[in-house]
Amino acid sequence: MFCAVAQRKFSELSAVLDEAAVGRRLPYMGTIELTYRCNQSCRHCYCNLGVNDRRMPDEMTTREVFRVLDEAADAGCLWLLLTGGEVLLREDFWDIYTHAVRRGMLVEVFTNATLLDEAGAAKFAALPPLGIDISIYGSCASVHDSVTRLEGSFDRTVAAMKSLKRYNVRFSLKTILMTLNYHDLTGMRRLAGELGAEFRYDTLVCPRIDGDMSPARYRLSADVMAELDIRDDYDSCERIFAGFWDKKPNEALMCGAGVFAFNINPYGVLSPCTMFRSFQYPLAGRNFAQGWKALVSDYDERSADFTAEECRSCSMLLICSNCPAWAEMEVRAMNRKVDYICAYTRCLEKRFFREKEDCIHGKKAVSKTADPGSEADD
Repeated sequence: MFCAVAQRKFSELSAVLDEAAVGRRLPYMGTIELTYRCNQSCRHCYCNLGVNDRRMPDEMTTREVFRVLDEAADAGCLWLLLTGGEVLLREDFWDIYTHAVRRGMLVEVFTNATLLDEAGAAKFAALPPLGIDISIYGSCASVHDSVTRLEGSFDRTVAAMKSLKRYNVRFSLKTILMTLNYHDLTGMRRLAGELGAEFRYDTLVCPRIDGDMSPARYRLSADVMAELDIRDDYDSCERIFAGFWDKKPNEALMCGAGVFAFNINPYGVLSPCTMFRSFQYPLAGRNFAQGWKALVSDYDERSADFTAEECRSCSMLLICSNCPAWAEMEVRAMNRKVDYICAYTRCLEKRFFREKEDCIHGKKAVSKTADPGSEADD
């Protein structure tokens, strides 16, 4: 018998686990990209391949995924994200999902939900995930479908969300804000509210994993990105700047990737995250624990080279979101500066201290975001 317990936000538990996991280098947070194939063709996506892409036969088999799941669980993996591409394109998704849950992992699922029907909603209800994050790119078909390049995708996604609601399955909405949909941010928030779902957005549009820079044409300006962060999450920005003085220089670019978090791509290759090109460990012929040990050893040996030389003396180094994996994808070297992220950090600094100044002088604490129309569509 499977016992269901009340769900809890993993971030609350993660805060407790991080410190212990770092010291022991336990890979307790994992991501498995089940496929890079997708039934949509989103303009900004870093990985979407066609439904019948030629590399489909190279994807891990069900048995191979089961092996990786078992070995990762034995090595200490507690939280697992199943993502793609579109995970529901895999006919064995439900077998994989069930196997991971029954191994005791806290499983989250990223999906566009266009392939999720009533039966799928019922399966999630019978074996609830920690969370389901559904991608949405507009509050109406005209905006959403122009991003996905799949006519009818908005209606299918909304229908799936309504099915999940009927089965009392919790889900969240997430989006990438870009020139194509920035003007519809209020509408997307409203849609999430109507569906009783949490909503979040990101603004960092990255290159494709094959090196294609075409998604970058849809990026918002650094100034607008910074204004969004100040307006929508001022408290977090204040914590970041307040913590500046407590950080050490060697913490500048550290995140969980390669420390306690890992990624496995559809072809069975282990890496710190999906963006890293330098640390790639095929799991064919070796178990997960062996791959993780090799990754940690190489990562620690080379981590001193993660910071670009020109960034080492920058006053914003400790709050900058420039990362070696992103740099590898965008400028072909993990120790080079990404100008786009640099510009964003400087805008964030400028706007943050402007807000602080306004607060000191009793002015309105949070200013309005620039007119969405100022960002022209591509």
